[in-house]
Amino acid sequence: MLTVVSALDAWFTPPPSWRGTRPALNRPTFNAAARSPAFKFWSDGKPFIYSVVALNALIFLHWQYALNDPAPVFQVIRHRVRRQTFMKKHFTISKQKFAEGRYHTLLTGAFTHMNLWHLAGNMYAFHTLTRLLFMGGAGLGTVAALAAGSAVAGSLGLLADMAYFRAGNSGNGNGLGASGIVQGIPAAVACALPWLPVTTPLIPVPMPL
Repeated sequence: MLTVVSALDAWFTPPPSWRGTRPALNRPTFNAAARSPAFKFWSDGKPFIYSVVALNALIFLHWQYALNDPAPVFQVIRHRVRRQTFMKKHFTISKQKFAEGRYHTLLTGAFTHMNLWHLAGNMYAFHTLTRLLFMGGAGLGTVAALAAGSAVAGSLGLLADMAYFRAGNSGNGNGLGASGIVQGIPAAVACALPWLPVTTPLIPVPMPL
């Protein structure tokens, strides 16, 4: 996981040793006093980020409820099967669902997690990297479109992997998770802020992204 080592007020200024490697940016200036409260609220990025995290958490809780239905014993099997069938039908990705025309699963499957650590890791990465985009000047619409596009692209990549690169029954399973989003967003960050100093657990030395 990338760890930002630069201060927030220095994100747009590359270190002196890298200044000669990129053209100067012509950043527009804005009158902060003229911005409406609603614009300031949404342009900060936090409402969008926390809304996506909350959506993922709610879907995760629904999965847990479907897998561990607290209904009476004589109703447990029926309720679990019905809820699990609904979640698998609309919130997982597979070749069968795509062939049946459930194209919405390309997006909904990217907001689905069944494992707590899977959810926590993806949401931490999403929060950290999406904040960089907002602080780099990206607007709400741009970030939202990037997240949705990355989700769909990741789902299509998974379907292609299932169809062409997995042999036997391994290509007939179900996929889920926000991995497509947390891979698309850092790619955008690397293109938008290539001089941003970061470190990794394996290489604890600051280097440009």
